[in-house]
Amino acid sequence: MDLTYTTAADYSGGVSSTQADHLTVYSTGGFEVKVKGANANIVNGSKNIAANTITITASNGANNSVTGATYSPVSLSDNDQVIATSSTGGVNKNINVTYAGAGADTYVNNYIAGQTPTTYTTTLTYTILAK
Repeated sequence: MDLTYTTAADYSGGVSSTQADHLTVYSTGGFEVKVKGANANIVNGSKNIAANTITITASNGANNSVTGATYSPVSLSDNDQVIATSSTGGVNKNINVTYAGAGADTYVNNYIAGQTPTTYTTTLTYTILAK
């Protein structure tokens, strides 16, 4: 999944990407879903983007959504953060995930000459835990 900044409007307003039915949960009882990034900063050479400038928001999936789930948007961190909770389980329940990068020209000075495009990459880990 990419958050691509190509226009002045992207830098000023931010960009987002929704991944439909991105997560699938199989749980015999209540559960919570957590997410964490690999590092507090997403690094490319001598430049970095603060991970907490990226927001992750979960929501009901289009197919077989979680009944009664509560969703909480979080700023990406290198610590586990709860994005979804449910007091009931379910089989193959789907959750959408929207990733949003900052606006307000937050990333304007992150271009690296000679890289076309300049790319910042991190790994996210999702954990589903029984409640």
